[in-house]
Amino acid sequence: MTTIETVKGSNRMVGSRLAGNIAIFTFLLLLGLFMALPIYLAVIMAFKPVQELFIFPPKLYVIDPTLDNFRDMFSSLSNLWVPFERYLFNSLLVTFCVTTSQCIFEFPEQANRDLAPLPIERHLHHAVYRHGKAAPD
Repeated sequence: MTTIETVKGSNRMVGSRLAGNIAIFTFLLLLGLFMALPIYLAVIMAFKPVQELFIFPPKLYVIDPTLDNFRDMFSSLSNLWVPFERYLFNSLLVTFCVTTSQCIFEFPEQANRDLAPLPIERHLHHAVYRHGKAAPD
């Protein structure tokens, strides 16, 4: 049976061959580009005029960029019962509240378990919990 010491003491690194590293890097690069393609297409399509949107085969670049789509979007959104700015404010408010509550409630929990990955959490851990004993108030 293999013990931890023999595994830890091994000098062999996984994927230490240069060809293996290049192959893994190339695969991850291609995978990342493939995953970024829909985001790129969404941004490019936003700047295309209506005539270019329906060209087949679709182009991966904009021939005649325009901001008319954004102008039309904001004019149609301003006629809604609930204005677009309210949706935007609600999204920002929820993002701020969730992030703040995570910082308040999750970081001390991690520091209490001594799993603090951030330096500020380690500092707070040592300031509040001195070697497993709570600091005096």
